[in-house]
Amino acid sequence: MKQLAAPQVNIGTYLNPGARNLFSGTYSFDVNISSITYELQFSVKDDENNRDVQNKLARLINKSNIGLKAAVNANADGRTSLSLTSNMTGVGDKPVIFTVSDDSEEQTALSGAVEALGLNNTSMYPSNAVFELNGELKTSSSNNFTVDREFSVTLKDVNEKGEAVTIGLKQNMDSLVEGLHELADNYNKLTLLAKEGTSSGSRKLYGDLTAIASNYSEVLDSNGLSVGGDGLIKVNDDVLRRSSDEGELLGTLSQIGRFKNALQVKAKSIMINPMEYINKSVISYKHPSRPSIDPYTTSMYTGMMFNGYC
Repeated sequence: MKQLAAPQVNIGTYLNPGARNLFSGTYSFDVNISSITYELQFSVKDDENNRDVQNKLARLINKSNIGLKAAVNANADGRTSLSLTSNMTGVGDKPVIFTVSDDSEEQTALSGAVEALGLNNTSMYPSNAVFELNGELKTSSSNNFTVDREFSVTLKDVNEKGEAVTIGLKQNMDSLVEGLHELADNYNKLTLLAKEGTSSGSRKLYGDLTAIASNYSEVLDSNGLSVGGDGLIKVNDDVLRRSSDEGELLGTLSQIGRFKNALQVKAKSIMINPMEYINKSVISYKHPSRPSIDPYTTSMYTGMMFNGYC
């Protein structure tokens, strides 16, 4: 491992925080990132100084979710600057990931904020990760990459010259336990929602979900997931860790997988025919002289799907 992938960092000009480098008014500037240009506007009030403006811009950029992280830094002299760091890493077709420039097309806003705050000062250029894999020199724009489309690798640090790193597989106990907690929590949320409902459809859904848990209660109980009298599931971390220590955790996950598959089958069934869990009353007036099909139940289903367009 020779080099980690790094982002681009722009560090603005360090200014006297109590002074004012921008007049009052509305300003506009452009940020170009990943070939997309974003126009950002902000206002400067009469009582705002440089630190106020820098804090305001940091909040604006972070909330805009445009792929940059902004922060206000202070140096040893007490002066402050606004720094911009790209979420992306690596070098592409251009030496930089983003550029910041004053908006020359916006006629209703002032320009000059980029120059006054030094937002276009690139202090650290982005770089690719450089490493050797099986004796071959490789590069990656990210510190996370996939080997042979099977193994996800995350680079953590640069190692010493000649020092080899062996990549192996190991059970991640914390990740597995977290996944089981997520399974139990999602099941419990849906079950509680159905239980608290007052319609016949809610009662039917609650009965179907608890029936699945009851059918697999023996498997769940023996593997650290206990089913209560109300049909809710509790996870026993001690049992799971004991299974991990004894090398039985993979078998535990295989058994619990049958319960998960049963829930997935029920979820697909609900998506295909949600009308089964809706309390519906259909009154139709059929032709008195000849039998005919009842189209109204299907019409209700169609109307429900198109309800979002109304």
